[in-house]
Amino acid sequence: MSRIYLDYAAATPVLPEVLTAMLPYFAEQFGNPSSIHAEGVAAKRAIETARQQVATLVHARAKDVIFTSGTTEGINTVLRTFAGGTIAVGAAEHSAVREGARAWGGTVIDIPLDASGRLSIHGLEQVLGMNPDLLFFSHVNNQLGTIENVVEVLRVIKHANPRPRVVIDCAQSVLAEEIDVERWDADYIVFGAGKIYGPKGVGVLVANNGAPVAPLVHGGGQEIGKRSGTENAPAIVGLGVAAEVALAEREARREHFKKLNDELYRIIGSNDKLFILAPNDATPHIVTFAVPGRDAEEIVLRLDAAGIAVSPGSACQKGQGGEHVFRAIGREDLAGSTIRVSLGISTTVDDLRRFERALESALAI
Repeated sequence: MSRIYLDYAAATPVLPEVLTAMLPYFAEQFGNPSSIHAEGVAAKRAIETARQQVATLVHARAKDVIFTSGTTEGINTVLRTFAGGTIAVGAAEHSAVREGARAWGGTVIDIPLDASGRLSIHGLEQVLGMNPDLLFFSHVNNQLGTIENVVEVLRVIKHANPRPRVVIDCAQSVLAEEIDVERWDADYIVFGAGKIYGPKGVGVLVANNGAPVAPLVHGGGQEIGKRSGTENAPAIVGLGVAAEVALAEREARREHFKKLNDELYRIIGSNDKLFILAPNDATPHIVTFAVPGRDAEEIVLRLDAAGIAVSPGSACQKGQGGEHVFRAIGREDLAGSTIRVSLGISTTVDDLRRFERALESALAI
């Protein structure tokens, strides 16, 4: 029997049209984008097309789009820019933020969450009173699927004096949620191509309206002087196409995920040993549920043996169990007992029914 992959929040395959667009830039159109001859100009033109495709997806200015190696590099670039400052961080944020802040000499302040996994507005107001230089939060939590109320959070931040610079991690939202840098008026957003059916190893940092960026790497001054080194033209082209497809198919993807989400809620809700952690209005492609008293990794491995790939929380939290996420929402007792199912554009209801049967077997042991 073919395997069923239900861990798309960790990685997605490259779309056929993305791969087709990338291939010529490996062998036929291989020019260095910094060269002034025809081959170099062709590569540079392809990169600028991708920059506009990304800008259109997130409602940003193309000149504010900086290509990186992925979300983690984007996060660290911003942290490098504010090295030694006070960094306010959502209590369930990705480890790259907290560890990166400390690595760059910053002081980290946690912003409390409510029980749904959103920033506590009262807690946010208290943290703003500590005058942080930079404030990080996620549009969609990578473990719970909770969608942050970005407009409300930014409304509160706007009234802070002094106002910190704001970074929004959009790694898990860019697949199917709308991102509007212009309307949000955030200073920075970051995301990677590997979560939106593009190639791994390439991502985006948007420095809105020319927000300051201190480069991590110095050299030839590529990427408007913000990220030196010869651009990875094939990957950037792939990211551009993936962004264009994400915009064109966003509504269809959401409808597809909602249908599958309903089926997952039925499956999990019919078993009194399980309960869903995310709020009802979480992003539909991520569903995390708890199996109290059971070891999530053991169940995940049993599912894997049955041909089903899911995750014990976030793949980036390997060895940590995502304890900080559950501590932040007051459910530390569930750390190590949660499973994340994340859906893809090719996932079917039949896939979920196979998952249901395999889960029943795994829980019976």
